[in-house]
Amino acid sequence: MHVGVGGGGLLAATLEVAAVLKEEGLINPNLKVVAVLLEGNDSLLETQKNNWVPSPATNVDTLTEGSAVQQIGDIPAAIIQLYAEHLEIETVTKDDMARELLAIENRRYQQESDGDKTHPLPETTTLAILAGTSNRALAHDIEGT
Repeated sequence: MHVGVGGGGLLAATLEVAAVLKEEGLINPNLKVVAVLLEGNDSLLETQKNNWVPSPATNVDTLTEGSAVQQIGDIPAAIIQLYAEHLEIETVTKDDMARELLAIENRRYQQESDGDKTHPLPETTTLAILAGTSNRALAHDIEGT
């Protein structure tokens, strides 16, 4: 089960609920919870390095607002520590995240569109720059035009 990490609250709650459900035999006892971090946001990693004592991030990237957290909260860190043996941590690159955000926005745009695909997508330029490609080329790849 993959959980995006910001301040740690959702991750802590997911770990706790998973533990209860495992104990009750309602889910696979081998289920691992995977904390997903955006590259450049390392508050969870810093906290893990310091034996789950909440520690300031050395980097905070603002590509996604919810993950741009300076430090994991005290209570979430304490709960995460209790279930750390059931936790894996993965990092998503900014390029992958930017492409996914653009794809999500493109799907939303297409659903709301009146059929005229000449309107620019609101985040296309910013996300295309982050993804290291031109606005036109990325829009072409996604829309197939």
